[in-house]
Amino acid sequence: MPYFIELNLYLLIIGLCYQFGFKKLQNFKFGRPFLLLGTTASFLLPLLKTEKLAAASEYILQDSYIMEVVTVHAVQEVSFGFQLIATAILILVAAICLTKTFIGFIKLLKLKSKSIKEKDFYLIPDSKRAFSFLNNIFIGEQIPEQKRNLIYAHELVHSKKAHSLDILFIQLVKIVVWHNPVIYFIESNLKELHEFEADQISIKEETTYIDLLLQQNFENFNLSFIHQFNSNHIKNRIMRIQMKNNRKPSKPAVLFTIGLLIGSIAISQSAELIKQEPIINLSELSNITELGKLSELSKINLKGEVDKKAEYPGGQAAMMKFLGKEIVYPKVAKNEKSEGTVYTSFVVGADGVCKDFKIKKGVSEALDQAAIHALKKMPKWIPAVKDGKNVAMELTIPVKFVLPPPPPAPSIAPKPTKEN
Repeated sequence: MPYFIELNLYLLIIGLCYQFGFKKLQNFKFGRPFLLLGTTASFLLPLLKTEKLAAASEYILQDSYIMEVVTVHAVQEVSFGFQLIATAILILVAAICLTKTFIGFIKLLKLKSKSIKEKDFYLIPDSKRAFSFLNNIFIGEQIPEQKRNLIYAHELVHSKKAHSLDILFIQLVKIVVWHNPVIYFIESNLKELHEFEADQISIKEETTYIDLLLQQNFENFNLSFIHQFNSNHIKNRIMRIQMKNNRKPSKPAVLFTIGLLIGSIAISQSAELIKQEPIINLSELSNITELGKLSELSKINLKGEVDKKAEYPGGQAAMMKFLGKEIVYPKVAKNEKSEGTVYTSFVVGADGVCKDFKIKKGVSEALDQAAIHALKKMPKWIPAVKDGKNVAMELTIPVKFVLPPPPPAPSIAPKPTKEN
C-alpha cells in the first residue's frame, strides 16, 4: 500500500508538470517521450530506495537509559481492515478493466475477419469508420474514395510511428491505477500528441484536410486502444494546423519540471543514518580513571546523568500495555519469516514531548517501521529532572519481534510386527 500511494503521487507530479509546463506547446517530439518516460518512472522510483547507511558512532552507556524489551509475538489471525477491503476493491476493478480490454480485442478481431482485405488496408462493409491499430488500418466502405487516401496517409503515420504501443502501455497502467484521474489525463494528451504528429506528416493540402476533419459523419468504434481519425481532439488539431507551430519547451518550464521531480525524488529517497552503537555496561569499567580514559578516546556521552529519569505516564507497566496494543507484527515480515530485536531511540524533551525517533539497530524495513510507527503515537512523558529543572533525555526501547515456532513434524509410528 505505501508503494501504491507513492506511485500515484508520482503520476500526479507528471500530470501537473505536463499541464502547467508543456501542454500549451503542443510539441509531440518532446511531449510524447515526457509522458511515456514519466509514467514509467512513476512505477520505478518507489522501488529505488537508497540503502540505509550504517556508521560507527560514539560509545554510549546503554544501561544508563535503556528500557525494558518490548516483545511482540506474531499472531495468526485474519484481519478485515480498511487496507484489505481497499486492496480487494482495487484488484476486483482491475480485473474488470482487464476483461473489458480483452473483450475489445475480440471485437476488433471479429471486425477484421468480416472486413475486405485491400492492398494496404481493410475495407469495412457498410461502415463510415476510420481507425488504425498497430499495422492494421481500417476504412469504412461508405467513405468516398477521394477521401480514403487522406485518411490512409494519416493512419499510416500512426502505424509507422508505433503509436499503438504507447496506448497499449497506457492501457496496462490504467488497469493498475484505474482510480487515478491523472492516467486518463495522460492518455488523452498522449493521443492528442499522436494526432498532431500524424496531421503534420500526412497533410498536403491544408484546406481539404481541415474540411475532412470538420465532417462529423464518421462512425466511431468504441475501443480505447485504437486511433480514430474522427478523434475527440478535432478543435485542437485544426487550430494547430492553422498555427503551424511546434514550439520548443521554455527554459523556465524545463527548470520547474526538473526541480519538482528532483525535489520529489529527494524526499522519497531520503536515507536514514543508522548508528549501530555497541553496548557497554558500567560494570565493565573498573574505576573512574578507566572511565575517564575511555571517555577521551571514544567520546562517551553520559546521557544517564540526571537526578530523575524520564518516565512514561503511569509507569513501565502502562507503557508496556500501550505498546502491546499499538505495535502490530507486519504481514510482510511474517511472510518473509523476519524476526529479531529493533533498537529504537527517541528524545523526551523538557516539555515531555517525544521527538527525534531513530532506528539505532534495525532488522528489516517492515519491522523497523512498525516499531517507529507505534512509538510516535506515545503521549507526553514525565520529563527527566537535573538540578531541580526539567531536561531532555534520550531513551532506547528494544522491540523484539518473535515468530511462532514451526509446527512439530508428524511422528511416524512404527508398524506393528506380526509375531510368529
